[in-house]
Amino acid sequence: MNCDNDYIILMAALLKSIEIHHKTSEHIEVYMAGNEITETSKKMMLDSVSPDMFTIHWKTMEEMIPPGMSLPYDRNLFPATVYMRLFMPYIIPKETKKILYMDVDMIILEDISNIWNIDISDYVLGAVVDRRVTTLDNSWGGVLNYKELGLEGSHPYVNSGLQLMNTERYRDEHMAERIVTAINNNIKFAQYAEQYALNTILPNIKWLRLADKWNHFSTDEYVASHGVIHYISRKPIHTTYQGKQIYKDIFYTYLNQTKWADAKKINEVKRTIKKIGIVISKMKRNLTLYTNRRRAT
Repeated sequence: MNCDNDYIILMAALLKSIEIHHKTSEHIEVYMAGNEITETSKKMMLDSVSPDMFTIHWKTMEEMIPPGMSLPYDRNLFPATVYMRLFMPYIIPKETKKILYMDVDMIILEDISNIWNIDISDYVLGAVVDRRVTTLDNSWGGVLNYKELGLEGSHPYVNSGLQLMNTERYRDEHMAERIVTAINNNIKFAQYAEQYALNTILPNIKWLRLADKWNHFSTDEYVASHGVIHYISRKPIHTTYQGKQIYKDIFYTYLNQTKWADAKKINEVKRTIKKIGIVISKMKRNLTLYTNRRRAT
Protein backbone atom coordinates (compact mmCIF):
# COMPACT_ATOMS: atom_id res chain seq x y z
CA MET A 1 0.00 0.00 0.00
CA ASN A 2 1.01 3.61 -0.32
CA CYS A 3 -0.44 6.84 1.06
CA ASP A 4 0.33 10.02 2.99
CA ASN A 5 -0.74 11.29 6.38
CA ASP A 6 -4.05 12.60 5.00
CA TYR A 7 -5.04 9.33 3.36
CA ILE A 8 -3.94 7.01 6.16
CA ILE A 9 -7.57 7.22 7.29
CA LEU A 10 -8.45 5.24 4.15
CA MET A 11 -5.86 2.62 5.04
CA ALA A 12 -7.46 2.27 8.47
CA ALA A 13 -10.87 1.50 6.96
CA LEU A 14 -9.35 -0.95 4.47
CA LEU A 15 -7.40 -2.88 7.11
CA LYS A 16 -10.45 -3.01 9.37
CA SER A 17 -12.51 -4.48 6.51
CA ILE A 18 -9.79 -7.06 5.92
CA GLU A 19 -9.68 -7.91 9.62
CA ILE A 20 -13.42 -8.42 9.95
CA HIS A 21 -13.70 -10.75 6.96
CA HIS A 22 -10.44 -12.70 7.34
CA LYS A 23 -11.40 -16.07 8.81
CA THR A 24 -8.45 -18.24 7.83
CA SER A 25 -5.16 -18.50 9.70
CA GLU A 26 -2.75 -16.51 7.52
CA HIS A 27 -0.94 -13.68 9.26
CA ILE A 28 -0.87 -10.56 7.09
CA GLU A 29 2.33 -8.58 6.52
CA VAL A 30 1.44 -5.04 5.47
CA TYR A 31 4.04 -2.85 3.77
CA MET A 32 2.99 0.80 3.94
CA ALA A 33 4.97 3.25 1.81
CA GLY A 34 4.68 6.97 2.36
CA ASN A 35 6.48 10.04 3.65
CA GLU A 36 5.43 12.36 6.46
CA ILE A 37 3.18 9.85 8.22
CA THR A 38 3.28 11.03 11.81
CA GLU A 39 3.98 8.89 14.85
CA THR A 40 0.52 9.82 16.10
CA SER A 41 -1.07 8.40 12.94
CA LYS A 42 1.00 5.25 13.19
CA LYS A 43 -0.10 4.71 16.78
CA MET A 44 -3.74 5.30 15.85
CA MET A 45 -3.38 2.72 13.11
CA LEU A 46 -1.83 0.14 15.42
CA ASP A 47 -4.59 0.78 17.95
CA SER A 48 -7.23 0.31 15.26
CA VAL A 49 -6.37 -3.19 14.04
CA SER A 50 -5.51 -6.54 15.55
CA PRO A 51 -1.77 -7.12 16.17
CA ASP A 52 -2.48 -10.85 16.03
CA MET A 53 -3.56 -10.52 12.41
CA PHE A 54 -1.33 -7.74 11.07
CA THR A 55 2.31 -6.72 11.15
CA ILE A 56 2.75 -3.27 9.61
CA HIS A 57 6.08 -2.31 8.05
CA TRP A 58 6.36 1.47 7.66
CA LYS A 59 8.55 2.51 4.72
CA THR A 60 9.54 5.93 3.42
CA MET A 61 9.72 6.57 -0.31
CA GLU A 62 13.51 6.70 -0.08
CA GLU A 63 13.56 3.24 1.50
CA MET A 64 11.27 1.86 -1.20
CA ILE A 65 13.30 2.80 -4.26
CA PRO A 66 15.97 0.14 -4.97
CA PRO A 67 19.55 1.16 -5.77
CA GLY A 68 19.96 2.09 -9.42
CA MET A 69 16.28 2.91 -9.91
CA SER A 70 14.51 6.25 -9.84
CA LEU A 71 11.08 7.79 -10.20
CA PRO A 72 9.94 8.91 -13.65
CA TYR A 73 9.14 12.39 -14.81
CA ASP A 74 5.41 13.06 -14.81
CA ARG A 75 2.88 15.86 -15.18
CA ASN A 76 -0.20 14.44 -13.49
CA LEU A 77 -1.91 15.25 -10.21
CA PHE A 78 -1.21 11.93 -8.51
CA PRO A 79 1.23 12.05 -5.57
CA ALA A 80 4.63 10.46 -6.10
CA THR A 81 3.65 7.66 -3.70
CA VAL A 82 1.62 6.04 -6.53
CA TYR A 83 4.93 4.73 -7.90
CA MET A 84 5.78 2.84 -4.73
CA ARG A 85 3.74 -0.16 -5.92
CA LEU A 86 6.34 -0.65 -8.66
CA PHE A 87 9.05 -1.36 -6.13
CA MET A 88 7.19 -3.66 -3.70
CA PRO A 89 8.61 -6.88 -5.23
CA TYR A 90 12.14 -5.52 -4.76
CA ILE A 91 12.03 -4.60 -1.08
CA ILE A 92 10.19 -7.54 0.48
CA PRO A 93 12.06 -10.65 1.69
CA LYS A 94 13.35 -12.67 -1.27
CA GLU A 95 11.52 -15.80 -0.15
CA THR A 96 8.16 -14.06 -0.57
CA LYS A 97 6.68 -15.42 -3.78
CA LYS A 98 3.61 -13.26 -4.10
CA ILE A 99 2.29 -9.79 -3.21
CA LEU A 100 -1.26 -8.50 -3.15
CA TYR A 101 -1.07 -4.78 -3.83
CA MET A 102 -4.17 -2.72 -3.04
CA ASP A 103 -4.77 1.01 -3.28
CA VAL A 104 -5.72 2.40 0.11
CA ASP A 105 -9.04 3.72 -1.26
CA MET A 106 -10.52 0.24 -1.23
CA ILE A 107 -12.74 -1.87 1.03
CA ILE A 108 -12.81 -5.67 0.93
CA LEU A 109 -16.07 -7.48 1.57
CA GLU A 110 -14.95 -11.09 1.84
CA ASP A 111 -12.00 -13.07 3.12
CA ILE A 112 -8.80 -11.70 1.58
CA SER A 113 -7.59 -15.29 1.33
CA ASN A 114 -10.04 -15.80 -1.53
CA ILE A 115 -7.98 -13.54 -3.75
CA TRP A 116 -4.62 -14.29 -2.16
CA ASN A 117 -4.95 -17.98 -3.03
CA ILE A 118 -5.50 -17.38 -6.75
CA ASP A 119 -2.72 -19.24 -8.55
CA ILE A 120 -0.46 -16.88 -10.50
CA SER A 121 2.58 -19.15 -10.60
CA ASP A 122 2.54 -19.05 -14.42
CA TYR A 123 1.94 -15.30 -14.66
CA VAL A 124 3.80 -12.07 -13.97
CA LEU A 125 0.74 -10.53 -12.34
CA GLY A 126 -3.04 -10.57 -12.15
CA ALA A 127 -5.28 -7.52 -12.47
CA VAL A 128 -8.86 -6.49 -13.25
CA VAL A 129 -9.93 -4.89 -16.52
CA ASP A 130 -10.93 -1.26 -15.96
CA ARG A 131 -14.74 -0.99 -16.08
CA ARG A 132 -14.65 2.51 -17.59
CA VAL A 133 -12.04 1.96 -20.28
CA THR A 134 -11.85 -1.83 -21.03
CA THR A 135 -9.51 -1.64 -24.08
CA LEU A 136 -6.35 0.23 -25.11
CA ASP A 137 -8.12 2.06 -27.94
CA ASN A 138 -10.61 3.80 -25.65
CA SER A 139 -10.30 7.50 -26.47
CA TRP A 140 -11.34 8.58 -22.96
CA GLY A 141 -8.58 6.95 -20.93
CA GLY A 142 -6.78 4.16 -22.79
CA VAL A 143 -3.32 4.10 -24.33
CA LEU A 144 -3.79 6.95 -26.77
CA ASN A 145 -0.61 6.18 -28.72
CA TYR A 146 -1.16 2.41 -28.91
CA LYS A 147 -0.77 2.42 -32.71
CA GLU A 148 2.62 4.13 -32.53
CA LEU A 149 3.69 1.51 -29.98
CA GLY A 150 2.61 -1.33 -32.27
CA LEU A 151 -0.13 -2.55 -29.90
CA GLU A 152 -3.54 -3.97 -30.70
CA GLY A 153 -6.27 -1.54 -29.71
CA SER A 154 -8.57 -4.38 -28.66
CA HIS A 155 -6.18 -5.56 -25.91
CA PRO A 156 -7.72 -5.28 -22.43
CA TYR A 157 -6.88 -2.21 -20.37
CA VAL A 158 -6.50 -2.91 -16.66
CA ASN A 159 -6.89 -0.79 -13.56
CA SER A 160 -3.65 -0.90 -11.57
CA GLY A 161 -5.29 -0.29 -8.18
CA LEU A 162 -5.28 -3.99 -7.33
CA GLN A 163 -2.51 -6.30 -8.49
CA LEU A 164 -1.57 -9.82 -7.51
CA MET A 165 2.16 -9.94 -8.25
CA ASN A 166 4.41 -12.95 -8.83
CA THR A 167 7.50 -11.35 -7.29
CA GLU A 168 10.11 -13.52 -8.99
CA ARG A 169 8.66 -13.17 -12.47
CA TYR A 170 7.99 -9.46 -11.88
CA ARG A 171 11.68 -8.93 -11.15
CA ASP A 172 12.78 -11.19 -14.01
CA GLU A 173 10.70 -9.11 -16.42
CA HIS A 174 12.24 -5.89 -15.01
CA MET A 175 8.74 -4.49 -14.64
CA ALA A 176 9.61 -1.46 -12.52
CA GLU A 177 12.37 -0.34 -14.86
CA ARG A 178 10.18 -0.86 -17.93
CA ILE A 179 7.29 1.09 -16.44
CA VAL A 180 9.50 4.05 -15.51
CA THR A 181 11.04 4.01 -19.00
CA ALA A 182 7.61 3.84 -20.66
CA ILE A 183 6.49 6.94 -18.76
CA ASN A 184 9.65 8.89 -19.52
CA ASN A 185 9.47 8.01 -23.22
CA ASN A 186 5.77 8.83 -23.58
CA ILE A 187 5.30 11.60 -21.06
CA LYS A 188 2.56 13.47 -22.94
CA PHE A 189 0.43 10.32 -23.15
CA ALA A 190 0.94 9.06 -19.59
CA GLN A 191 -2.15 10.71 -18.12
CA TYR A 192 -2.58 7.92 -15.57
CA ALA A 193 1.11 7.60 -14.79
CA GLU A 194 2.14 4.02 -14.01
CA GLN A 195 -1.28 2.67 -15.08
CA TYR A 196 -0.64 3.94 -18.60
CA ALA A 197 2.83 2.39 -18.63
CA LEU A 198 1.65 -0.93 -17.21
CA ASN A 199 -0.90 -1.22 -20.00
CA THR A 200 1.76 -0.68 -22.67
CA ILE A 201 3.68 -3.66 -21.26
CA LEU A 202 0.89 -6.17 -20.55
CA PRO A 203 0.34 -7.11 -24.22
CA ASN A 204 3.89 -8.50 -24.27
CA ILE A 205 3.92 -10.48 -21.02
CA LYS A 206 1.86 -13.29 -19.53
CA TRP A 207 -0.72 -11.85 -17.14
CA LEU A 208 -3.93 -13.14 -15.59
CA ARG A 209 -7.25 -11.36 -15.94
CA LEU A 210 -8.90 -11.38 -12.51
CA ALA A 211 -12.66 -11.41 -12.00
CA ASP A 212 -14.39 -8.03 -12.08
CA LYS A 213 -15.54 -8.50 -8.47
CA TRP A 214 -12.02 -7.77 -7.23
CA ASN A 215 -12.05 -4.12 -8.37
CA HIS A 216 -15.63 -2.80 -8.38
CA PHE A 217 -15.89 0.98 -8.67
CA SER A 218 -17.86 3.09 -6.19
CA THR A 219 -19.47 4.95 -9.11
CA ASP A 220 -21.04 1.74 -10.45
CA GLU A 221 -24.33 0.20 -9.43
CA TYR A 222 -24.32 -1.89 -6.28
CA VAL A 223 -23.66 -5.61 -6.80
CA ALA A 224 -24.03 -7.85 -3.77
CA SER A 225 -21.43 -10.36 -4.96
CA HIS A 226 -18.51 -7.95 -5.36
CA GLY A 227 -15.39 -8.61 -3.32
CA VAL A 228 -13.57 -5.25 -3.40
CA ILE A 229 -14.96 -1.73 -3.65
CA HIS A 230 -12.62 0.83 -5.20
CA TYR A 231 -13.41 4.45 -4.30
CA ILE A 232 -12.24 6.15 -7.46
CA SER A 233 -12.41 9.94 -7.84
CA ARG A 234 -13.61 11.73 -4.68
CA LYS A 235 -13.34 9.58 -1.55
CA PRO A 236 -16.01 9.07 1.13
CA ILE A 237 -13.94 11.32 3.42
CA HIS A 238 -14.43 14.22 0.97
CA THR A 239 -17.42 16.55 1.27
CA THR A 240 -17.67 16.32 -2.54
CA TYR A 241 -17.80 12.50 -2.67
CA GLN A 242 -19.14 11.43 -6.08
CA GLY A 243 -19.87 7.71 -5.67
CA LYS A 244 -23.03 5.83 -4.74
CA GLN A 245 -24.39 6.46 -1.25
CA ILE A 246 -24.47 2.74 -0.42
CA TYR A 247 -20.70 2.51 -0.89
CA LYS A 248 -20.17 5.52 1.37
CA ASP A 249 -22.29 3.82 4.04
CA ILE A 250 -20.24 0.64 3.67
CA PHE A 251 -16.99 2.60 4.04
CA TYR A 252 -18.09 4.21 7.29
CA THR A 253 -19.24 0.86 8.64
CA TYR A 254 -15.55 -0.04 8.84
CA LEU A 255 -14.00 3.37 9.49
CA ASN A 256 -16.26 3.87 12.51
CA GLN A 257 -14.60 0.85 14.11
CA THR A 258 -11.19 2.57 14.04
CA LYS A 259 -9.57 5.48 15.87
CA TRP A 260 -10.70 7.75 13.02
CA ALA A 261 -14.41 7.28 13.76
CA ASP A 262 -14.87 11.01 14.51
CA ALA A 263 -12.62 12.39 11.77
CA LYS A 264 -13.84 15.50 9.96
CA LYS A 265 -14.43 15.31 6.21
CA ILE A 266 -12.06 17.07 3.82
CA ASN A 267 -13.65 19.96 1.93
CA GLU A 268 -12.89 20.88 -1.66
CA VAL A 269 -10.73 23.87 -0.74
CA LYS A 270 -8.39 21.70 1.33
CA ARG A 271 -8.36 19.04 -1.38
CA THR A 272 -7.44 21.65 -4.03
CA ILE A 273 -4.66 23.06 -1.88
CA LYS A 274 -3.26 19.58 -1.51
CA LYS A 275 -3.32 19.09 -5.31
CA ILE A 276 -1.47 22.37 -5.78
CA GLY A 277 1.14 21.19 -3.29
CA ILE A 278 1.55 17.97 -5.29
CA VAL A 279 2.12 19.94 -8.49
CA ILE A 280 4.74 22.16 -6.85
CA SER A 281 6.59 19.22 -5.29
CA LYS A 282 6.60 17.39 -8.63
CA MET A 283 7.96 20.44 -10.44
CA LYS A 284 10.81 20.56 -7.95
CA ARG A 285 11.41 16.82 -8.21
CA ASN A 286 11.33 16.83 -12.02
CA LEU A 287 13.83 19.70 -12.06
CA THR A 288 16.13 17.76 -9.73
CA LEU A 289 15.83 14.62 -11.90
CA TYR A 290 16.54 16.62 -15.04
CA THR A 291 19.56 18.32 -13.47
CA ASN A 292 20.99 15.05 -12.17
CA ARG A 293 20.58 13.30 -15.51
CA ARG A 294 22.22 16.20 -17.37
CA ARG A 295 25.17 15.97 -15.01
CA ALA A 296 25.37 12.20 -15.54
CA THR A 297 25.65 12.68 -19.28
